[in-house]
Amino acid sequence: MKDDDGWYPQLRLHYYLSVGREFLTTRDSKRAKAQAEAGENAIWKPDFNKGQMSSSVLLLEELNLLQLLTPGEQLRGSDQGMQEFKAIALQHRYLIKNYLNVSISEKLTPVAIAQKLLDKVDLRLSYIGRLGPRGKRECVYKFVAPDDGRDVIFKQWLNRDELAPKTIVNCELRIANCSVSVTPNIDLTTPITDTTPLPNNKDMGGQEASWWQQVKSYAAGFMEQVESGVEAVKEFLSTLTSDERWGVMLEFEEAQPQIFGQLVAEVPGWIEWMT
Repeated sequence: MKDDDGWYPQLRLHYYLSVGREFLTTRDSKRAKAQAEAGENAIWKPDFNKGQMSSSVLLLEELNLLQLLTPGEQLRGSDQGMQEFKAIALQHRYLIKNYLNVSISEKLTPVAIAQKLLDKVDLRLSYIGRLGPRGKRECVYKFVAPDDGRDVIFKQWLNRDELAPKTIVNCELRIANCSVSVTPNIDLTTPITDTTPLPNNKDMGGQEASWWQQVKSYAAGFMEQVESGVEAVKEFLSTLTSDERWGVMLEFEEAQPQIFGQLVAEVPGWIEWMT
């Protein structure tokens, strides 16, 4: 009955946003490759975008949605953290609409925005009353962890993912001691060799290269731009469509998880480049 009400996609998003985060890249990559194989190396972009969850999870991480899920902590719309939350949501409102199908406007209070986004993972903030001195009372909310059985489901999913064979993409690129600096003069001490060139017309039998193969080629070019610095990366992405940018970032995260993590940490506003 809960699945009929659309609970599964909500639960799945919450899982990959929290305890299952480390398995998200593998999950999206497998779906993309399965779609490519099913379509004889061609992907219908609407199906590809619908099947990928990385963009939605990255958006919610940028909004720091999980900060609202601290049991017992009282939240007011006037709190600095809530005001900052609203500002970031407004800044990314077009991405939120495109990837989460949630409309954000200036008229909404921070709590109202939070409730709309939390609904994507079937959670809500609970109203506990109007607190404060007379004349300055304000609505106060807090998060109460739901007793809906999702913890049991998450445990089963986590066991499944931990037992599943993990695909290693070029182990030499995953040396723990590699030194990477995401700065205008990025130093890559480990050479990037895990790239897939775009097949030429001869290799493709004269047929046009598939969209996914093009993305792989763009990802190879993107990895080369990383060596030139952040501005070069930004300029390179500006030459691609929005779908191609997300595909490139997905491929880059899978092939170079350490460098990807440092890039995201060094440039927290990188998600704006994707619009």
